[in-house]
Amino acid sequence: GAVPAENVTELMRDSQSTFMAVPEYYQSHERLFLSAAAGSVPITGEAKHAASWLKGGSITLDYQSADQAREQLATCLEDPEQIRQKAHLAYQAVEQEHQYRHRAAQVLDIIRNRSA
Repeated sequence: GAVPAENVTELMRDSQSTFMAVPEYYQSHERLFLSAAAGSVPITGEAKHAASWLKGGSITLDYQSADQAREQLATCLEDPEQIRQKAHLAYQAVEQEHQYRHRAAQVLDIIRNRSA
């Protein structure tokens, strides 16, 4: 059923992983970062960008092969320690590189460089 927005982050954290079936071009979606910031491993398709942004704190599945994706997911979920480690890596990446203060600093750097 419906879940109030204020409860979503807690549910993501408690689940330890969040499945996101979004197309490759949409991998920068805020759900990816919300999941990582909540301490939950984002599980996506062939998310090359997400994997590089989250420093190993994501699980990518091959959507082209349902059997292979199912096997990959089962292997990951059978190892709770691996899930915890990936969740920690994802959280650290968001904490260290992907907050509004980081984006603001990037914008200011661009402005400084263009006005120099």
